[in-house]
Amino acid sequence: MSSTWYATYGTARRFVADLFKDVRYGTRMLLKTPVVSLAAVLTIGLGIGGIALVAAGVYGMMLRGLPVEDGDRVMRVYGTVVATGEGRAIPIHDLVDWQAQQSSFEELAAFLWADVNLADTETHPQRYNGARVTANLFAALNTQPLLGRVFREEENAGHTAPTIILSYEVWRDRYGSDPDILDKTIRANGVPRTVVGIMPEEFRFPFDHDVWMPLGVDPRDVLRGRGPPMLVIGRLQKDVSAAQAQAQLEVIASRLATAYPETNEGLGTAVRPYVDAFMPSEITNILWVEVAAAIGVLFIACANVANLMLARSAARAKEMAIRTAVGASRARVIRQLLVEATIVGVVGGIVGLVLAVVLTNRLRGMFEVIEKPYWLDIGIEIPIVLFIAATTLIASIASGIVPAIKATGIDVQETLKDQSGASSSLRMGRFSAGLVVTEIALSCALLVSAGIMIRSVMNFQSLDLGFETANVFTGRVALIDTDYPDDQSRMRFYDELLQRLVALPGADTAALVDALPAAAARETSFGIEGVPYLTDRDYPLANRATITPGFFNTFGVEVRAGRDFSIQDRRGNQPVAIVNESFRRRYFPEGDALGRRLRVGRSDSQAEWRMVIGVVPDLYVGDGDLGGMRGGRVTPEQFYTPLAQSSRQTMWIVVKTFGDPLVITPSVRDAVTGLDPNLPLYDADSMEGALRSVTWSFGMLGWTFSMFGAIALLMAAVGLYGVIASSVGRRRREMGIRMALGAYPNAIMTLVLGQGMKQIGIGMAIGLVLGAAISRPLQLVSFRVNPNDPAVYGAVILTLTLTGILACIIPAFRATRVNVVDAVKAQ
Repeated sequence: MSSTWYATYGTARRFVADLFKDVRYGTRMLLKTPVVSLAAVLTIGLGIGGIALVAAGVYGMMLRGLPVEDGDRVMRVYGTVVATGEGRAIPIHDLVDWQAQQSSFEELAAFLWADVNLADTETHPQRYNGARVTANLFAALNTQPLLGRVFREEENAGHTAPTIILSYEVWRDRYGSDPDILDKTIRANGVPRTVVGIMPEEFRFPFDHDVWMPLGVDPRDVLRGRGPPMLVIGRLQKDVSAAQAQAQLEVIASRLATAYPETNEGLGTAVRPYVDAFMPSEITNILWVEVAAAIGVLFIACANVANLMLARSAARAKEMAIRTAVGASRARVIRQLLVEATIVGVVGGIVGLVLAVVLTNRLRGMFEVIEKPYWLDIGIEIPIVLFIAATTLIASIASGIVPAIKATGIDVQETLKDQSGASSSLRMGRFSAGLVVTEIALSCALLVSAGIMIRSVMNFQSLDLGFETANVFTGRVALIDTDYPDDQSRMRFYDELLQRLVALPGADTAALVDALPAAAARETSFGIEGVPYLTDRDYPLANRATITPGFFNTFGVEVRAGRDFSIQDRRGNQPVAIVNESFRRRYFPEGDALGRRLRVGRSDSQAEWRMVIGVVPDLYVGDGDLGGMRGGRVTPEQFYTPLAQSSRQTMWIVVKTFGDPLVITPSVRDAVTGLDPNLPLYDADSMEGALRSVTWSFGMLGWTFSMFGAIALLMAAVGLYGVIASSVGRRRREMGIRMALGAYPNAIMTLVLGQGMKQIGIGMAIGLVLGAAISRPLQLVSFRVNPNDPAVYGAVILTLTLTGILACIIPAFRATRVNVVDAVKAQ
């Protein structure tokens, strides 16, 4: 036993000692060729940096999950319409029945979105993301408050004294981390509420929330099927899967449908991980495309390094032969070469890690303007560092193993006889050329993806929005039910606010709108008077905006037919509407739209018929969700209704100014608080800034794919140059003989260029097919770009061709400068 242990120990010790020798020797050899070694390190660094960036994105957006204990067991529970699969929120009575009859979840809890205005005498009012929650929500998340307590069950129904829980950030920033805030009363949405708890730092459930209030719904006070529609979550029992939980809830749903057919017939359930519920398909699709792009870039990097290692191995063929001749085994020589490749890989991995940190910080900066879930964060964390280490090891082996095997598979005697110092047996031309063809193919595919995204950016930037954005201030106000319980009180506030806004120094015109143009599509069902609709599904959809008089003037839009809204268009007078040109062309193609009538809703609508009094140009509708990704597919038809005939609680303020719009921000805030000291102004920005914040996807995706495309193109060009240069070196004697026999330099240059362009042609043919396949998922996030756009493909072909010519021209020129006598003498 002892002798065996000592033998094993001795073997391991010798192996480690030999390994250190290999590292020292390999380092010396790499330093002897600093240019080649530096090129290899930077190439691996670019590949590692790119894939680390994407890995950080995938981990931060899809894999990290909720930052709560066993967050993977927290599920989102939906109601569904069985016939269509359409999701629906859950009424309070269904939640109570589910809680009583299910056993798959440790807790079933619910919440409602409910933004909150906090108003205190010491500080200005401020708007926060808030939620109304059931008392067991925090237990479902297995989260305890930092200070104080969570809600009690008796507070669910709303019959106790109003309470509130604050996030750590609100407690720190608004109340100076005052521990005595507990049991104090603050005014939230016009209601005095007692602060009972402070949540831990970074807890922002359910999305990006700052304050929480009790649900405040008593099932005994509402009819079955009525009440606010709630969002439900549950924490699975440890031995229960999501599929098993869904199966049990479906049985309960069937039971409820039998017991309460009027409200529950045809309704089912669905269960899925909570994080997945907030990850749209567009985001997941684009992430996987980016994963493919990053893998392609890493493969190109490995191929380039492999070619560089091949070139070094060819130059060291005699050294390998001598080491073999004096007794070194092939495995020993392969290990030495792999150690050198690993050194390159490790240093490249460090470069890649630094690059990844820089790139993720840049990406984080772009994410600052995005409304996103609180658990989504992109950074270089421990799992990503481990991933980088593993990827570096794999890349080192992948880029070094084939050159090492080929370099040691030489004829020792032939190599030692070779007086040129290079092995005539080292036939790597076809392998190197194959790697370059693959590089070009992947580069071409990535350039197609980059071209589509760049074209999307160009299409959006050149888009005629139909309205002016310069010198327009934007900001929001949200009225509180308790202070403004009806349309009359809301309209009094809005009328007085508009008078104050118009009178502000620096203001030209002012208006209110419930959705900024280019920022939010709000499709609404409607019917045209005199048009028959067989079923409710036949009713068309169009975007609706509620505005005040002066809206079109504020955005520099002229009414093309009819008139604008006026102060006379109020409740009690003829209900009216204005339509855009797309609406007129589609729904009134036979004649004038003026005087025709439409009604919001479907067959059961009780709304009044509205007379069309004006036609305006199309204003780009857009879609604020997902950074404008869906904006290219939004219905262009739109109609407008006057605020005085369809009051809203939340409105955007738009003010046309004579100069910088943000200068008037304090004045607008004073105008709002002068009317109501408890009412905050929020989301203040210029119209140009607001537009950027809802169209971030084009810039971000354009930047990402352009970066991958540029890196791939650069590395493919370097790889092509290396292979052509190596080929010229190997064929130096051939070139000399050709010139000795009378070949002109132009013929030699054509020969070399032809070799390079052949590889480019084959690579592009494969790459264009790959690019066409990759472009399909990009349709979901591109802006009015045909995936087969000939301009994109033409630009890619031209770019690769020119790059290839530039990569080949220097080796081709060198081939014409071969000294004929020396080349012919070479053995």
